[in-house]
Amino acid sequence: MCPYYDQLDDIYSGGKDVNVVVVESEDRPLWTSDNSVTDQESIVEAPFLIELDDSSNLNDSNSTEPSFVEKTKMKAQKTSLAQLVSIESNRSQFCEDRLKIDREALNLQVDKFVWNKELEERKLKLEEDRKEMDERKLRLEEKQADNEFKLKQQELEQKERILKLELELKYKNHN
Repeated sequence: MCPYYDQLDDIYSGGKDVNVVVVESEDRPLWTSDNSVTDQESIVEAPFLIELDDSSNLNDSNSTEPSFVEKTKMKAQKTSLAQLVSIESNRSQFCEDRLKIDREALNLQVDKFVWNKELEERKLKLEEDRKEMDERKLRLEEKQADNEFKLKQQELEQKERILKLELELKYKNHN
């Protein structure tokens, strides 16, 4: 038996025909002119419907087996369809992963913002407390200076009175 029998049997055997129907809900293309994916809002997922039909035949002749060219086309359609489905699923998984990462990054930014806000609030409260302490210190220093002034004034008045009394006593004693 031929070592390539299975492959030849797949090619020349009478199998089921595959009809591929591509449905799009909008008229926008999935790919731009530079072969990059367009933005996510403009992408329309195209579900691929595969119908296996025993009665439909791509061959116009009365034979039940499709020709080699038709089988090759069907095989190419199957592989390209599988590639498209694989690419689309990979792209959608990539988009989902990217969205998750973006959400996590956004959550981190929000947490950082909240932390910075709390830090700034604490700094402001500490600054207010420091100003209040400085004002209290100033008032205490003013009181202390005022008290010192009054004390010196009283001391001077006392010295003046003592001098007056001494002078009066000297004049009384001399007269």
